[in-house]
Amino acid sequence: MGEGRLRRAGWPARALRGAVLGLLAVLGLLVVLVAAGAAAGQSAGESESEALLKVPVPPGRALVYVFRPSTFGPHLPIALLADGTPIGNTLAQTFYLIDAPAGSLRLLSRAENTSELALQLQAGQRYFVIQEASMGVMSAITQLELVHPQRGREGIQNSRLVRRVKL
Repeated sequence: MGEGRLRRAGWPARALRGAVLGLLAVLGLLVVLVAAGAAAGQSAGESESEALLKVPVPPGRALVYVFRPSTFGPHLPIALLADGTPIGNTLAQTFYLIDAPAGSLRLLSRAENTSELALQLQAGQRYFVIQEASMGVMSAITQLELVHPQRGREGIQNSRLVRRVKL
């Protein structure tokens, strides 16, 4: 078959169109694989939160989850202290998991103001403390409050762990 006859039959155009369609199919497959990987990564994050909510409470100790679920002031740190010891700073949608001995625990939250919460911890129990943040005059205003476990679990599932702390 001569070259002129192949061109008249549209051979180069059909070959090019086939190559483009093949490339689009490969790109479509890559998009599907990336989306599936992202969904798997999101499930892993949910699994991590669930695992932290199910971690066994050590004997003679309690677990205290201090979470800041609001999206207000995402980059405004609010200091967290336990019995006068600095634990760290929370940002929007973060939490700390504190492993503490049974007995009294005094939590402080410091921003433009200071909020204090005194807890009596029972061995083997889990406690959920919300760290509220709202706009103050110069920075954030904070408030600590012990909340129902269901509300606490929801807050933890929508937040990321900053650090586990053992007192």
